[in-house]
This record gives sequence, C-alpha cells and structure tokens, in this order.
Amino acid sequence: MALFPAAHRVKISALATVQGNKYVNVFHYVLNDVWDGADLAAAFETAWLVEIKEEQQSALQYDLIEIRDLDNPVLGQDVATAQGGQLLGELAPLNNAIVMKKLTDSIGRSFRGRSYIGGLSETQFNNGGDVVAASQTAIRAAGLNALNLTGPGVENAQMVVWSSVLATDTVVTDIQVNTIVRNQRRRTKGVGE
Repeated sequence: MALFPAAHRVKISALATVQGNKYVNVFHYVLNDVWDGADLAAAFETAWLVEIKEEQQSALQYDLIEIRDLDNPVLGQDVATAQGGQLLGELAPLNNAIVMKKLTDSIGRSFRGRSYIGGLSETQFNNGGDVVAASQTAIRAAGLNALNLTGPGVENAQMVVWSSVLATDTVVTDIQVNTIVRNQRRRTKGVGE
C-alpha cells in the first residue's frame, strides 16, 4: 500500500490490450490531501474504466491501473483490474481514436490535454465516418467522471494538464469530445489550433 502525500502530482495510467496491442489512457492529478493508492485506484476505476468500457469494443481488456508520484518517483502502486470493452460489432482499425480534450482556462497548446480513446467498434461511426452523438455524449460523461474524481477516502483531487515545456500544471475545467475520428498521435496542421 502506498500513501501519496498532499500537494503532490500523480500520473494515473490505465493499461489495456486489444488483439495483442498495448493501449494506455493517462491522466494527471494534483492531490490536495494524503491519499491511499488503493483508494485512488478504486476511485479511478469506478469513475473512468467502468464508464469508458461501455464505449469500447469487446476485444479491449484493461489489465492494470498504474499510479506514479511525479514529485517523488520512488512512490508508486500498481493495481490489477479486469474491465473489458462492452460493444459488439466489428472492431474499428486499431489506430482510429476518438479525441477527448481536457480543457483549461489558459490558452495555448501547452495548456491542452488530449486522450485518444481507442479500442472502438465500427458501430460508433456514421456513414460519413463521424462519431455518433450517443458515443460522443457517453465518452464526455466518462471524462467528466474522471475530472470529478470521488470515492471513499478520495477527496480534493484536481485533474490537471502537465506541461513539460513550462514545468507547470493547469487545472482542467471541462471535457470536450471531437466528432471526427483521428489516427492516434497524428498532428493535423490547422486542426485544434
């Protein structure tokens, strides 16, 4: 069991596999109270994994929640999980993703966070290739749950965007989900500016 100190920044990673390929979602939080790692993992699993799996294809399986203290790299905890995707239908190409933006009150690329939601089913797209409204709404709701992380022993955590360029974090204020499917980690000139 790891105790994470107040005022520390932590990185929570949800690790999964889909058809033998590795997949990860990463979130950053600032802890304003001392947190037990098991409580933090349980709150994250309930807020994010239980919700987002409803929007991921059944071939995707989450295996591990990894928690790392960014202010003290010695502190960390790994918690096994067994949350699997729930959608049926044909698996979309593995590099296709829905982009979930973590919005802040600051302007500029250094203050925007993105999560690429993969492991998708082709049932989530319309004939034009856009994300159907129901999936967009559900993914945003899961993101808002992760933004407002709560649970037994879990209070006063703020989701943040960490900028390695500026060596600072900025509090996330809202979640937005794009309607256009993207290839993971692809930069598109003029999009998202």
